[in-house]
Amino acid sequence: MNVINPGSTLMLKVNLNNILIDTVDSIQFYLSRTKDNNPTVTKTYKKDGSDKVQFNNGYFYVPFTQEDTLTFLGMKMVYFGIQINFINKSVSKIDYKIFSVQKTIGTELIDGNTPSIDTTESYIEADFDIVYVLNISKEELQSYVQSSKINADKAIEASVNAANSEALVKAYSEKAQTAANTATLMAEKTENAKSIVENKISVATDLQNKAIEASTTAENAKNVVLKTAEQIDTDKSIVLNAKTDVLTAKQDTITAKNEAVSAKNDAITAKDTAVEQANSASLNKDKTDTNVTTTKQLAEQVGTDKTEVSEMVTESRAILEEQRKLIGLMPTIYITQTIEEMRAIANPKEKDICFVLGDVQSAYMYYTTAIDGTALSNPTWVWLTDIQLVAPSKDYLLNILQLATVATTGSYTDLINKPKRYESFVIVDDGVWDYSAADKIKLTADLVSIGNVYNGAVGLIQTDLDITLPENSKKAYDYDYMDLPTGGMYQYTFLYDGSYYNWSRTVIA
Repeated sequence: MNVINPGSTLMLKVNLNNILIDTVDSIQFYLSRTKDNNPTVTKTYKKDGSDKVQFNNGYFYVPFTQEDTLTFLGMKMVYFGIQINFINKSVSKIDYKIFSVQKTIGTELIDGNTPSIDTTESYIEADFDIVYVLNISKEELQSYVQSSKINADKAIEASVNAANSEALVKAYSEKAQTAANTATLMAEKTENAKSIVENKISVATDLQNKAIEASTTAENAKNVVLKTAEQIDTDKSIVLNAKTDVLTAKQDTITAKNEAVSAKNDAITAKDTAVEQANSASLNKDKTDTNVTTTKQLAEQVGTDKTEVSEMVTESRAILEEQRKLIGLMPTIYITQTIEEMRAIANPKEKDICFVLGDVQSAYMYYTTAIDGTALSNPTWVWLTDIQLVAPSKDYLLNILQLATVATTGSYTDLINKPKRYESFVIVDDGVWDYSAADKIKLTADLVSIGNVYNGAVGLIQTDLDITLPENSKKAYDYDYMDLPTGGMYQYTFLYDGSYYNWSRTVIA
């Protein structure tokens, strides 16, 4: 029998045989003074690991502090029970494993005391066999199995879709590569067009230079004409004879000048056209460069998308494999009317469950291996428990709920975790103290009796009287240490242990 030492820290190492931890929502671990009492100390395991009890390597580690174990001081034994709450709202209970309680000489409470797995003196191991009690119907069980199959089919579909997505990404990648090649060709053509435009600009520049030379020639001809006019003034006869020739030359000069101006204008127009063509070519090149950059970015994004899709395919395959494993381990639930129908079930597997709902109303589990793990020569259905189908009366439901006493009585004294109460002093002038009415009084007459007191009760009296204590009283060593000064007041306190009043007295000046 395991032993609890009050005042020590305690770590229970609990093995719940064959439990499927993924099916558990929470577990309550109880230590109680009696079987019929509400749990004295409760520790909780939650699947998210947020509470005190932890699960590691197949064991539950249940910690109890000094304060927890001291609650069992003076007891000979305590009872240990477990309630398992599953995700599907079914509940399993295990009652009772008994621990003996040692006597102890004294205890020093350590601030912040913490149970440790490594402290072997306060380390208890406990093994339990689990019986699953299901509160769901045949239809709900069939629905759960069907839902699992649907989830498996969805996982397979997701895997196929992921494979199709991978092929689609490959096609998009090929199209992007084609677009990049086309953009490269466009850039090469643009570069050729730029060279042609530069050649045209060079030709236009040459034409402009020739126009300037023609204009210079015309200006020189004009100067010659002016000199001829001066010669005419000095030599009229020569001028008159050459008048016709001058007029003709003048007309030729004007014509040449007009042609030079026309050539200059054509050169300017050609230059402007060439500049526009060069600007257009540069703009087209910028657009082409932008398209090439965009195409490269799209190609990079396609590569990223391809990687993400590949990761999704890998993840989907892993999920599918995990679901297949879980489905393979999931016990099959059978419901029959007779034991003969149960034994006629074809190809049952390890830990399949069958509910026989005929006259016997029992639950069975199929075993192919022995306790030591060896294979059974004759696999068989093993009886688990009888099933009692009852009408859910009020008393039956209240018994299942295990409500605290206060839930049915409504009495403040039945509360376990009583709220703090702050009550004023009650004046007692006849010496008769009803403890149920107040735990602290002002006494104006000698104490006669204390009524309705209980084990663990603590009381306080303020008075200027040296009161008469009950016969079953014990005084502290310093009870009579000080005399009452003038105008002073005695303050009496007691602790009732079920047999004796333990009194202390102080003086308030």
